[in-house]
Amino acid sequence: MTFGERLRTLRTEAGLSQEELGHAIGVSARVVGYYETDDRFPKNQQILVDIAKTFQISLDYLLDNPVRHESSCPSRFCYMKSMDSQHRNMVNQYILFLRWQMRRETAENAEEELQSSATLDLSSKNVSE
Repeated sequence: MTFGERLRTLRTEAGLSQEELGHAIGVSARVVGYYETDDRFPKNQQILVDIAKTFQISLDYLLDNPVRHESSCPSRFCYMKSMDSQHRNMVNQYILFLRWQMRRETAENAEEELQSSATLDLSSKNVSE
């Protein structure tokens, strides 16, 4: 995938227009169009940094360096886009399971704290009587 193809994919997945992306990175919509068609490449490093920040990706990913992409991905989940739908679904199901498990543990901990608090209240009443 070329830089322009990757940029267009990121922009469309984020639901941004060329004008909105251009505003975010300090260039015109026309220049974004040039980048996306690989007619131009950003002239300075700051534009690349601004693009990476806008999409919350690493520069390695933006510049198509797959070797370092996974280890430098800030969200740790950017590589999911390269998975087939079956594996993505498995990861999503596991995330849902972990969320359910955390909610259950939180509820159990709250119940234990409530019981401990009630026990302390009863024992303090018995001591004062």
